[in-house]
Amino acid sequence: EKLVEGKEGHLSINFTNASNREYNGTIDVYTSSTNTKPNTPTSNFSVKIAGGSTFTGQITVTPEKKGDFYVWVMDRNEGKELVTAQKFEVAEAPKAILSAELTTYSELVADNDGFL
Repeated sequence: EKLVEGKEGHLSINFTNASNREYNGTIDVYTSSTNTKPNTPTSNFSVKIAGGSTFTGQITVTPEKKGDFYVWVMDRNEGKELVTAQKFEVAEAPKAILSAELTTYSELVADNDGFL
């Protein structure tokens, strides 16, 4: 799926719990059009992953403009960055195509002030 400016898009994140203990924590996701991580997460979610298992999560993003789009993924519990400034390309949204068709005709009469 391609990211398009102003449109909702979805990114999948694959997590692997390499320990034998269950992981139960919060994942913070940061997004930006520059490669500088914002101070505040764009979104977050709770996740529980059994030891030795994998989990695929999905986040929804809406890039504001075409060009570069960066994503960071943090384990809030451990304060560990899991994904650092992964870059995606955002495409320009298609331009609106406007058309019109005159379907009826009626005489326009101006009022005393000259307005229709």
